[in-house]
Amino acid sequence: MKLGLIQLECLPGNVEQNLENASLRIQEAAEQGCSVCVLPELWLSGYDLIRVQSHSEFACKEAVPELRRLAIEFGLEICGGLPMPAENGGFSNAAVFIDPQSPQVQTYQKNHLFDFTPFNESDYFIAGDRRVSVLFGKSFLAGLMICFDLRFAEVALGYRAMNCSALCCIAQWPAARRMAWRTLLQARAIETQSFVFGCNAVGSLGDIILGGFSSVFAPDGTPLAEAGDSESLLVVDLPDPETAHELRRSLDVWPQSRQGIYQSL
Repeated sequence: MKLGLIQLECLPGNVEQNLENASLRIQEAAEQGCSVCVLPELWLSGYDLIRVQSHSEFACKEAVPELRRLAIEFGLEICGGLPMPAENGGFSNAAVFIDPQSPQVQTYQKNHLFDFTPFNESDYFIAGDRRVSVLFGKSFLAGLMICFDLRFAEVALGYRAMNCSALCCIAQWPAARRMAWRTLLQARAIETQSFVFGCNAVGSLGDIILGGFSSVFAPDGTPLAEAGDSESLLVVDLPDPETAHELRRSLDVWPQSRQGIYQSL
């Protein structure tokens, strides 16, 4: 399976331009033979949170239909971050997954909102409380994560318990914490014995420079591909997902996990 990580420069608040840029990159991914392409967190709106309601409406009325059109036209699956209506009212920082063969849009709501200056996400978004896995390329069962979720090993381990062979984390991760981005992606691969796909944005959010370096790691932590710090399309020809399950059988650490004692630590 060929995976395309679209490392997009997100222009905060400029939803029309961001949608046009993403559409061009999706077409490029299709031309390079990708069957799945991934876009960063909040690629449509950036962190223009004050206008989350109008951006959410644009996402539902314009962006999702356009993504579905592209998915059907090019025969590929699309996953990416959008401001969307939350399940119980309000709005969510969401990852949507569009399969051209299904009318359903699968949606994951970011579980861990980033409540640090200058982005106090809980002032604008409702946190999700469930994990969502999707089938990439009809072969990789991938657990979805968004940015700050990556810092919480429990999220990744929960997907491992669901027998996911991959984790897909979309982000707007800053360059100042790029070492954490790369290290945590690799750590999640090693501890869950899963493929890890990390799709980050580039550009800036005010004075904050986004870090790029979208990456793919094998289940043993081996780096398979990495982008730089500018807008780009990272195309990766992935090994068979059975690689993850073979590693788990040969080094089966999961049964030795002592879940009963962890809550007391």
